[in-house]
Amino acid sequence: AGHSNGFLGLPHGTRRWGLPVARLLKALWPTLMVPLGEFPEFRTPDETLWPQYARDPLRFRRVSVRFVCAMAHAAREARAVDSCHDLPLLLLSGDQEQVVDPAAARHWFDRLHSADKTFTVYPGQRHELFNAPIWSQILADIVTWLGTRFRH
Repeated sequence: AGHSNGFLGLPHGTRRWGLPVARLLKALWPTLMVPLGEFPEFRTPDETLWPQYARDPLRFRRVSVRFVCAMAHAAREARAVDSCHDLPLLLLSGDQEQVVDPAAARHWFDRLHSADKTFTVYPGQRHELFNAPIWSQILADIVTWLGTRFRH
């Protein structure tokens, strides 16, 4: 039931030009892989981690246009959901999020019907909350949230 950085919307510039281009490329060359930019500054405010992104052998460096289109389709489907069906919902975001559109997540959260929903925004944080300087506090918040709902 928990979620971090909901992919419920792309940043405005990507919606304007990126998705139409991805859809065209998917139709013409569905297996095309496009490079992902480094942009570690979008992921975490912790500058000591930025050089590690370039060296990380497990980091995705390319993504298929088919994947981009599938994620956009899944986001549209998620935005169409209007209820959690009595399941608790936890949505987390940094207030400096630039990878996905935090306003889209907030809009979806506000209109979603649920008896138990929590949206926590962490000041000064970006996309990768577990790479945030305050990651231990964020993890403690999640453990506390889970503990109040799922006791043995």
